[in-house]
Amino acid sequence: MENFSLISLYLQKVPQSFSTVIASALWVMLAQVTCRRIALSTRIGALDYLLGGGIEENSLTEFYSPDNGLLSLLCHRLAVLSAEKGKTLLLYIQEFGGLDPYLLKTMAERLSVSWNLVDSNLKVARAFKFEDTLELVNSAVKEDSEFLLVFDPYLHVEFRDLQSASRLTWLMKLPSSDRTVILFNKPIEDRFSPLGGNYHAHSVHILVRLDPVGGRGTVKIRLVKHPSLPPTSALIKKRELEGLEWEGQHLLSEWL
Repeated sequence: MENFSLISLYLQKVPQSFSTVIASALWVMLAQVTCRRIALSTRIGALDYLLGGGIEENSLTEFYSPDNGLLSLLCHRLAVLSAEKGKTLLLYIQEFGGLDPYLLKTMAERLSVSWNLVDSNLKVARAFKFEDTLELVNSAVKEDSEFLLVFDPYLHVEFRDLQSASRLTWLMKLPSSDRTVILFNKPIEDRFSPLGGNYHAHSVHILVRLDPVGGRGTVKIRLVKHPSLPPTSALIKKRELEGLEWEGQHLLSEWL
């Protein structure tokens, strides 16, 4: 287990006045949409569109995919963009490989983000077993930051160990009361749901799935869950996740 350290060190190592239920429900929906505050733009037009402008402030947002490479690209991208905004903690759960500091630096260059800013605001840590994960998430809760990113949180949780999964989910949800938490997760094999069990699915505020389509670098992004937006989907190019420019495929609703 590694405690959180600067990336440079890592490189070295409802209102009551309405009279009807329908009117009240409409007011709540309107309030949810208009009162949302965006903490972070992904700078990918179609993805931000699906999210209603970007990742919400003080929310628990999860991206999950059967393709670990897509998740890793998005994680490195959002780590750089989060660090541009403010203090960011990145917890990477891994067995081998994992966080690539050189990709972080390349991503910063591609996104025109000052590497000095990333270097000063981004602190990273790695966990190699379940106990390390719990300890580091718990320490992250106590540490001052604006963003907390966790990659592959359930890697060391047994498939049917719901008690451990629920314990970890509860711990990761805690910091979302005063900061923005972003998870990068895997789906359950042969099922559409992400790892973590039912308790986990209910705890996440916003859920987005990424799936590779065909063999030409196309990615389908699906908004699976959102408190104030309907499920929808769009297509992007893997190049966009890499920080390379591409216009993307517009949603049909954008042309209407």
